Amino acid sequence: MKTLGDMQWVLAASALVLLMQVGFLCLETGLTRAKNSINVAIKNITDFGIAFILYWMIGFAMMFGTSYDGWIGTSGFFVDFSKADYWQSTFFLFQAMFVATAATIVSGAVAERLKFGSYIIVTAIVSGLIYPFFGHWAWGGSAETGLGWLASWGFVDFAGATVVHGVGGWVALAVLLVIGPRTGRFTEDGLVRSIPGSNIPVAIMGTLFLGIGWIGFNGGSTLGLNQDIPGIIANTLIAGCAGLLTALCVGWLLKGIPVVTLPINGLLAGLVSITAACNVVSTVDAFIIGVIGAIVMLICERVLEFFRIDDAVGSVPVHMAAGAWGTLAVALFGDLNLLGTELNRQDQFFIQLLGILVCGLMSFSISYLALKVIGCYYPLRVSEEQERMGLNISEHKATTELIDMFQVMEQQAETQDFSTRLHVEPYTEVGQIASHYNKVMSALEIATKRAEEIVRSARDGILIIRKSDLQILDCNESAVGLFGYSRQALCGQPISAILETNQLAETTLSTAYLDKLSEQGIHQLISKKQDGTRFPNEISLTQSQLNGESVYIGFLRDISEKEHHRKELEKHSLELLRVNVELERASQTKSEFLANMSHEIRTPLNAIIGFSDLLAKTDLNDIQIDYMGTISQSSDLLLGLINDILDFSKIEANQKQLETIAFDLHELISTVVKMVRTQFNDKHSV
Repeated sequence: MKTLGDMQWVLAASALVLLMQVGFLCLETGLTRAKNSINVAIKNITDFGIAFILYWMIGFAMMFGTSYDGWIGTSGFFVDFSKADYWQSTFFLFQAMFVATAATIVSGAVAERLKFGSYIIVTAIVSGLIYPFFGHWAWGGSAETGLGWLASWGFVDFAGATVVHGVGGWVALAVLLVIGPRTGRFTEDGLVRSIPGSNIPVAIMGTLFLGIGWIGFNGGSTLGLNQDIPGIIANTLIAGCAGLLTALCVGWLLKGIPVVTLPINGLLAGLVSITAACNVVSTVDAFIIGVIGAIVMLICERVLEFFRIDDAVGSVPVHMAAGAWGTLAVALFGDLNLLGTELNRQDQFFIQLLGILVCGLMSFSISYLALKVIGCYYPLRVSEEQERMGLNISEHKATTELIDMFQVMEQQAETQDFSTRLHVEPYTEVGQIASHYNKVMSALEIATKRAEEIVRSARDGILIIRKSDLQILDCNESAVGLFGYSRQALCGQPISAILETNQLAETTLSTAYLDKLSEQGIHQLISKKQDGTRFPNEISLTQSQLNGESVYIGFLRDISEKEHHRKELEKHSLELLRVNVELERASQTKSEFLANMSHEIRTPLNAIIGFSDLLAKTDLNDIQIDYMGTISQSSDLLLGLINDILDFSKIEANQKQLETIAFDLHELISTVVKMVRTQFNDKHSV
């Protein structure tokens, strides 16, 4: 007969187990992305309501009603608790918290991709079918109403390592295999991409709430207020802390850093592991069970990653794997006298293993087959676009400041319109971020407009060419005018449509050739307009990255006018060369003329000089002598002039060496007077 004290303790334990719903909510919210946080919250409160009502309607009766040959309960449907005794109501409340826990385990595993309607279906299958069936086999009935067949064979699971956590874990695995991993979780080249949670402190807070709830989970499973409760709670927390430290240390050793998420699942794995045996093992055994539970959890995580199974929060490793280990630990560490099954350790191990396999087979197969059939008529998973958007919006049309900010950012990224500004909600962290972001966008908009103006007004044509296929991605207005295409027509053209090499027309430009040009600086190529006209241009290429693609940025300048000037200069140079040749020829003719002239003049002049000298030696009067002297001086002067003309020719040929000679100015003047005196006298006499 249960006392009021028993009732009070079990009701208090029920409240603690209900607190685990808060823990699951915080844990899943913190370990998933913020764009799905509202969906997480709605799932956690909805699955509690569905599980509680279904358990009242049919689950409680199927699990604890009069047993039909150990397979299913057949009495107690739609219990009227206003007419039931206080212990039946208390027991129902405690067990209803357990079924809600089993259903919520699935939520974290399948987070961020399952439709809300699909999750309701999964919750109904767990709460109304799988959990009550297996619960009856393992826990159901009594000596008076008939035990479930597993319980009658000696299967022991004190607080539900398999009945609660195993069922939730196996169903979660089935759903994961049906719906597949989150987009981007596993890459095509085999890499595993981590998707970080949005709020690790909240996740850790949720873990602590779960730890508090476990006090009621395991402690309340005594179903009475007795002296065993403190030891059970101590064993529970010892195992949990052992799992926490084990996961932390192993992760630290393997990765070189204390990984923030490992203590979370390490603690939970330790708590799950001890759940089945917390009332029949020593504290040292509880510590060992917690340590091994964490190791089993870590191994299971790697196995799931190897098979590309994406468990968002680690529900399968924590609840299924660690739960299975904890159920086996009953046989390995449990006090056989306290177990009271009258089985030896080996037989107990086999019945424990059988219970695990039966739970896995039934839970996995029913949920997997049911979801496969339902999936043929109703899409279980959201689309890739909805997943990218986040389930808060795609499933519930719900929004937050942060989501609104992300939407504006996404719109800016898609439209490249940086004039849109974020709404600033004052006195909030998101509002402060939005305010600073708007300042950054204003500066970016100004810089972008300046860059666009520079590109737009540039005289050179600018092309952006994709390196993979050498297609033109974008261009400026100068390039449009340069080649005669419209902007739309030029973009998308292969570069070979507008450029040729100088070496061979119509040669298709290759990536290797353009790589070479980018290293050489400015290079000359032949360009083709849309109408087929060819013209020379100078091109300068640089390599860059644009939106993750390798591109060439080309600067082109039409050098047709420059080529025209070059040809004109060549023409003038040839004309100057011809004139120089003519001048040299004229100069040579002049030199030849002067040489001939000097020869022709010298011959009679030498005769005059010679005969003048002979005549001066004859008998002459004074006047005749004076005239002969004048003739002789004039002849010498004329000879000097001829020599001077020849000297000028030598000077032009850079062959004359000048010398300085002293002369008598008085004598020079007298000579000049004598030379011109006769002409002067003749003119004067006239």
